[in-house]
Amino acid sequence: MRTSQRGFTLLELLVVVVIIGILYSVMTLSVGLVATDERELEREAGRLQALLRAASQDAVLQGQEFGLRFLPTGYEFSVLDPVTGEWTVLPAGDMYAARELGELYRLELELDGRRVDLAGASLRSERDAYQPQVFLFSSEDISPFRLTIERRPAGQRVRIGTDERNRIELVRDAR
Repeated sequence: MRTSQRGFTLLELLVVVVIIGILYSVMTLSVGLVATDERELEREAGRLQALLRAASQDAVLQGQEFGLRFLPTGYEFSVLDPVTGEWTVLPAGDMYAARELGELYRLELELDGRRVDLAGASLRSERDAYQPQVFLFSSEDISPFRLTIERRPAGQRVRIGTDERNRIELVRDAR
């Protein structure tokens, strides 16, 4: 009587180890991409927060009113000409130059608890109709707002807005 012993061959074990290694690599890379997306979102949100704080300080120091207009995937700063009463978008090369974030980002703006439709807005539209949505006054006041920045396709979000003390705050993972 001969009993046959069955087991795995060395080749079969190596194939399984290779498959596990490939799956592990793919999972590690996908987690790394999500972390990179999150870092980019936080960098953009931190940049906007820093620009808002700087513009608020410049408004006070220069005695000039600043404005901010949000677009579906970007934003632009402007200043009020005290003589003409017109808003002028700050030029390229300026610290406050218009910023296009790209199609991976989507911005949602709330003013006074109501959502503002940003669809159709583009950088620097008609001169006569130009009006910022958020105001940074020389009196240190900031018009209340809440902006949600979402990075697609993963859907990470952050929120920037004013708190009850008129300070600019950044909240991560707003849902």
